[in-house]
Amino acid sequence: MHKLGYRWLRNYCGQYVDGHERPDVVDYRQSVFIPNWKAMEVCMRQWSRDGITEEKLQLPQGTWPVIAWCHDESTFYANNRRHSGWVHVDVGADPQPKGEGESIMVSDFISPEYGWCRSPDAKESARVIF
Repeated sequence: MHKLGYRWLRNYCGQYVDGHERPDVVDYRQSVFIPNWKAMEVCMRQWSRDGITEEKLQLPQGTWPVIAWCHDESTFYANNRRHSGWVHVDVGADPQPKGEGESIMVSDFISPEYGWCRSPDAKESARVIF
């Protein structure tokens, strides 16, 4: 099979898709979310391209810094689409719709400045598992 251009792959499905490219979602992202983010960006901490060195924040007089908190969410499905087989080297992975069935979702918040959202004593967290 290798001489014919095939290779054995496990779990050869592609990335998952869930509506991020719907026209209404794209329109909101382009006309509302990104312009608002860009307007707030001047008040956010910035890092150099290496991602380590913080660049000095120059805030206008009387302006508070804006802290970006990102929502991190992952859903894990039981026996989620396990595929194995011979796949030709020219065949790309196709995006797959997210599966239904038994699942567990883990949700949390994170920021570059503070890390995962925790109480000051780190005994409580914003993480939710359901």
